[in-house]
Amino acid sequence: QRSVPSGASKFQQTVSISGTLAGTISDALAQAGRPKQSDLYSTVMGDPAALDLVPNVQLREDAPALARDAIMGVAVPLKAGDVLEFIALARDADSNELVIVRNKMGFILSLPLYC
Repeated sequence: QRSVPSGASKFQQTVSISGTLAGTISDALAQAGRPKQSDLYSTVMGDPAALDLVPNVQLREDAPALARDAIMGVAVPLKAGDVLEFIALARDADSNELVIVRNKMGFILSLPLYC
């Protein structure tokens, strides 16, 4: 799990959810000079601390059926203003790449990496 040192605040940016999860991660890693592997998933899996460089995101608009509760698998509606913290990348049973995030209420959610 990622953590921010006590007393520190994590940079946050406001985004439109469509097409920006992968872009946000990729841009943050490029700005930090992290070496890029063949694809974003491989890059992050080869350097698990890389997601510590990615800013939290605040959503500009609602995304009613995009996120799923990572434990129960049920759809969780996202609302404009929700803040998401990137914590991991994963693959589902069908090999789809997912972003695992935590919302401000502490729920662990999964979203498609490329949406």
